[in-house]
Amino acid sequence: MNKCVIILMLLISNTVMAQQDAISKFFQKYEEDENFTSIFISGKMFDMISKIPAGEDEEVMKKTLQDLKGLRLLSSENVNGEQLMQEFTKKLNQEGYEELMFIKEKGQPQLQFLIQEENDTVHELLMLSGEGKSFFMLSFIGIIDLNQLSKLSESMEIDGMDQLKKLKTKPKTQ
Repeated sequence: MNKCVIILMLLISNTVMAQQDAISKFFQKYEEDENFTSIFISGKMFDMISKIPAGEDEEVMKKTLQDLKGLRLLSSENVNGEQLMQEFTKKLNQEGYEELMFIKEKGQPQLQFLIQEENDTVHELLMLSGEGKSFFMLSFIGIIDLNQLSKLSESMEIDGMDQLKKLKTKPKTQ
């Protein structure tokens, strides 16, 4: 019985690592391309920001940031957005990701939210958009409370993240 549990845990951890690897490889492939804007913010940076003294209004931001371990952003306005979206979703084994929401509005680029969750705790939120000549991918890694992240995104004015408030989610568990 113990051997079965160990083998199962190894398989699950390898699946998670492979999917993180697929995302990392996709970022690495395009981060040096001059057509793309690439941003990485480490967990250490979020930790430092969360320790800055803040007023009452900034407590939501601090609470959300202290549990983030990283943020990656890849964006371009000069590529084939649909082709990149297809390339990325093909490389990403979606078995470990659950689609939260897909939005297609007239005149707006499609938007897709996926999460990686274990034991009711969201460990990654992935936001994808690709249409026309634009492509956008944003990945939050850590212990993620979607309600708190939605509030934070309102103050940061990140296009598309305002859609998170449409979700009915439960708070994170640790």
